[in-house]
Amino acid sequence: MSTALAAIAPELTLAVMALVLLLLAAVRGQAAARPVLRGGAVALALVFAVLGATAGAPAQSVFGDMVVVDVFATALKMALVLALMAALALSAAPMRLDNIARPEYPIVTLLAGVGMMGMVSAQHFLALYVAMEMQALALYILVSSGASSARSAEAGVKYVLLGALASALMLFGMALLYGATGALDYVTIRTVLEGVDAPGLTVGAGLAFLLAGMAFKISATPFHMWTPDVYAGAPTRVTTLLALAPKIAAAGALARLLFGPLEPLAAQWVPILVVLSVASMSWAALAGVVQGDLKRLMAYSTIGNMGYMLLGFIAGGADGLAAALFYLLVYVLSVAGVFAVILAMRRDGRVVTEIVELSGLARSRPLLAAGMAALMLSLAGVPPLAGFFAKFVVFKVLIDQGMWLLAVYGLLTTVVAAYYYIKVVKVLYFDIPAEPLDRAPARARAAVLAVSVLGVVALLLAPGLGLDVARVAVAPLF
Repeated sequence: MSTALAAIAPELTLAVMALVLLLLAAVRGQAAARPVLRGGAVALALVFAVLGATAGAPAQSVFGDMVVVDVFATALKMALVLALMAALALSAAPMRLDNIARPEYPIVTLLAGVGMMGMVSAQHFLALYVAMEMQALALYILVSSGASSARSAEAGVKYVLLGALASALMLFGMALLYGATGALDYVTIRTVLEGVDAPGLTVGAGLAFLLAGMAFKISATPFHMWTPDVYAGAPTRVTTLLALAPKIAAAGALARLLFGPLEPLAAQWVPILVVLSVASMSWAALAGVVQGDLKRLMAYSTIGNMGYMLLGFIAGGADGLAAALFYLLVYVLSVAGVFAVILAMRRDGRVVTEIVELSGLARSRPLLAAGMAALMLSLAGVPPLAGFFAKFVVFKVLIDQGMWLLAVYGLLTTVVAAYYYIKVVKVLYFDIPAEPLDRAPARARAAVLAVSVLGVVALLLAPGLGLDVARVAVAPLF
């Protein structure tokens, strides 16, 4: 038992710290908001140190082989912790400026992090479902946390209802696969499926329902319907969290499923992923063009970028999955900086999220505009920024597998989608200046933006480094 507890030390650390901070909030009330936020940051830093110290440890399965701790899980958990730290850092300023003192936000964020880390380590359907629901319940609370906002309440209701549907689909898929294989653990399921020449209807239906639920988690079309409304309606600090960490956790869980127990069914799930990817890239490219709200624009950016990430899954193998993981991390790095800018958009103390509000920002806030422009161009895939290299790697692995038609289609949708990213740059530099944005205290926000911009630029100096790290991370799955 001591070995098992040591294996999940990061999750236990987050859970215990969340409970300690909860007691502090219960005793001190709203006055505990700042100490709790700092305590959450300390907890995440401690977990990152623990993960770094155990990064090279041999893989081990604990709790009856329900949970696995390997290089893949550790790498994704470290990325998750960094994403959560960025979300907490960006949340500090808006809570202070809105005169909101809510210690619940950091606490629930930590509990969501426990579920996310459990998702990437799960190798049993029950462990995956429990971890996923723990994350989902925490996010439901956060999305609805704008108590005085009707839009936040509406977003919360939509997210809960559609999230419950996705969970039901996943659970039904798991039940069908259990009925067909007689097992819930990944190793046994793979062994049984490898011995089946022609999977039956039960297996096919189970696979379809399971992938439908996972598609909801990563915002892939046609299971994206919640994303624009929830991104726009949730408090911006919560939208920031939604755009960062949950995507890493869902991608990690999906990779462990597809290249683990469901690997023998690749002939069945590859066409499904092709449909999801093509639909996501197409819909995001077309619908994003008409968006005037930055938060909704980033929702469609998420949908499209998850489509590009799925191209790496479709290519398959260690190279394909490494390309997908590298693409995801470049996307998350860019989005963190974009939301740092969105959170800075206030005029006369009022939150503004419309693209037109950025008009002429380059004249009044040149550094902020330059950072936003660099990140938008990276998301558009403009060379030589990191976003271009990430897309190039994904398209290359597709072409290496002979899937050149899919690569060409992805390139075409990239060109279409580039319009709405470049439109933001045009507004920043060429439109008639609007009223200047408020100059609010923003040390944490500026730090996140700086790290984000430096990250997408630094990859130019060593473009293969991030991809090499991704290859090392995915090695245990193969």
